Amino acid sequence: MVNVPHAILPVDVALQLVSSISGEILLQYPKVCKEYFTFLRDLFKSHIASVLGRDVNFFRKLVLSLFDGLSSTDVTPDTAKAIDHFATYCFDNIEKDKPAIHTLKSFLQAHPTILQDFITSIFSSLLFGDSSYHWALSRPILSLILADSKSGGKAWPNYKQQLLGTQSPDNHAKLCTAFTTLQDEIQENLESSNRDKFSHRLTKFLHNVHTFLTFPT
Repeated sequence: MVNVPHAILPVDVALQLVSSISGEILLQYPKVCKEYFTFLRDLFKSHIASVLGRDVNFFRKLVLSLFDGLSSTDVTPDTAKAIDHFATYCFDNIEKDKPAIHTLKSFLQAHPTILQDFITSIFSSLLFGDSSYHWALSRPILSLILADSKSGGKAWPNYKQQLLGTQSPDNHAKLCTAFTTLQDEIQENLESSNRDKFSHRLTKFLHNVHTFLTFPT
């Protein structure tokens, strides 16, 4: 039997191809864009440790490209799932001591607001953007909040304060109450039942705040 070098295993070949694709090409060619973010969705679900095993710059390129995915409605669902897998991996592994996590920590230290930036982008889309992909976009929110908190960040309270700053004083109390209700009885875990509870609460939260929230100027 012939030994197949690790460098030409299917995942590694795919990673080499992905590394050659620029953001400009992704946005210019819808079919390439769709395949790229479908690949990232599956990659971040099952092979994120392999990506972290390469180098932090390559991992950075993949993660930052997810913002391009959020800006393209055709790939929003796959992009949201990829972000959820990334945040879930952070939450489940950030306290472990192994090479892949050292790379992850280096990335997070170099981009200390990355989780907050995802929260801001996704939550702002839910509040003020197209609601076509509401359910898909709602799924990464809890994993992002918990991953950031476990990493020592304050992304969620920062975002809530930022949003309050865009609203009139008359809306402050209503918005604070809505956020309290959203988080009531939500546990600090990513079990399916807790995720589902948060997503259903988020749906009610959005219906509520859309009755009074004003678009930021």
